[in-house]
Amino acid sequence: MNASFARMHSWLRSVIRRQRLEGEMEEEIRFHLEARTQDLIRQGLTPHQAARQARVEFGWVATHKDGMRHSLGLRWWDELWSDLGYGLRILKKSPGFTAIAVGSLALAIGANTTIFSVTNELLLERLAVPHPEQLRLLTITGDQKVVVHLYWGDDGGTVNGRARFDTFTYPVYQQLSARNQVLEPIFAFKNFGHANITVDGNARSVSAELVSGNFYQQLQVQPQLGRAIYPQTIRPPEQAR
Repeated sequence: MNASFARMHSWLRSVIRRQRLEGEMEEEIRFHLEARTQDLIRQGLTPHQAARQARVEFGWVATHKDGMRHSLGLRWWDELWSDLGYGLRILKKSPGFTAIAVGSLALAIGANTTIFSVTNELLLERLAVPHPEQLRLLTITGDQKVVVHLYWGDDGGTVNGRARFDTFTYPVYQQLSARNQVLEPIFAFKNFGHANITVDGNARSVSAELVSGNFYQQLQVQPQLGRAIYPQTIRPPEQAR
């Protein structure tokens, strides 16, 4: 984590202080060339010959600069700006094409946004039951002395030192249901995980839920096959949500 942060900090500093970085690279290259030139002069070459030989041995300065930029992660940044500049110059040369392209993108983005918003509202966020906007999930909030405690599932942590959870025992659900005088009848459910069943002689793994007897009745839905359960036909489970 610290190494990644250090690399990111180094890259950001290089981008912000680009002119200073370029100057430091020039200074470093000049130092190596001058040091090599002095070594060659001491070996007997003339200053002109030594400077030329040092440049030949060092190679293309631009190549070394590009290598240093690559080591700092600046090559893709330079390529991105170069491509953006090229694209802007091309668009500037063809204002008619630019207007058509921008208009087409605006219409496409607007249409996609509208379609997704409608689809999300009608199909994704809404449950396939009558009056889904009337459904509510009960949550219990209290301190360490609260009478009701979670029994099964995640407690959702604490907020300002207060416990908050929406999973509690079946007897609590029964008390809430019996004392309910404001809301529509309350129903309970709990994800059971996977269960093995036999359909037409074939074993299958399915997702199962533990539900209260009025689950289908309150959701106002009917199963496509078989019959729904009712309060008088179900045995209370040990736990429920």
